[in-house]
Amino acid sequence: MRQYFDPNSSDYGSALFATVELLWNGVRWGNNNDPKKEVVIYLLEHKHHLYVAVSDERRGFDLEKTLMEERWIRAKGSYGYGLRVTKSVVDELYSFGDNVVYFRKSIPSSRVR
Repeated sequence: MRQYFDPNSSDYGSALFATVELLWNGVRWGNNNDPKKEVVIYLLEHKHHLYVAVSDERRGFDLEKTLMEERWIRAKGSYGYGLRVTKSVVDELYSFGDNVVYFRKSIPSSRVR
């Protein structure tokens, strides 16, 4: 019996939101909207967890510093806001200071016969 993620669950929706947000950040901030540059998404499902990595062509950034910045508030929520919301809907959001951002999200599965 195989197990599948339930696309109607709120956990699945949160994972989809986080993936799209990181994709958008890669296009907008990492690649400066340059259509010649690539954003790559890696997905892995393992034991009721979804692991996602999104890479772009930037030189990298300090995720923790960005999340701690106060200027996102002064800029009417535009600076770092998407990363803060993403962090709130996943179990872990992390980076190693390079051009890849990762997250882990627990997602219960449903059994299909």
